[in-house]
Amino acid sequence: SSEYFQTKPELLVHGENDSDALNTLATVFGVTPENPIVTLKIFQLEITININLLSHIVEKRTNGRERFALFAKQALMQPHEVWLVKYDDGSYRYIYIALFSDSKYHIAVIINIMADGNILWNYMNSELRSLDRLRVGELLYCSSQK
Repeated sequence: SSEYFQTKPELLVHGENDSDALNTLATVFGVTPENPIVTLKIFQLEITININLLSHIVEKRTNGRERFALFAKQALMQPHEVWLVKYDDGSYRYIYIALFSDSKYHIAVIINIMADGNILWNYMNSELRSLDRLRVGELLYCSSQK
């Protein structure tokens, strides 16, 4: 149903290189070389964002994933769905999914919480049908079931 689709945020500029891309992403999440770690209270969770752990998100330059940083932030704040996936090694992930109207791309943000408490995360933009493979584990929240 279309009521679960949010207004899409601005698509940001495709960085010319890794450094540009990382800067775009870091700016959205409020981290800088001077202030490299911030704690962000998001929907149902508090996560740590470390500028030194972001570069893998933007390293595939053809993807231009930094363009979707505002989509990712919005998914964390106002998800349509939140999934919890547990792994055999004791770690688990939260997957935050948001859907956007008038957009070819939707977003899934992955928060990887390791047994030792380190938080690594990633996000991917994809077409709607590709999101289904990320809908695994336990559905903790769905905005259509309020």
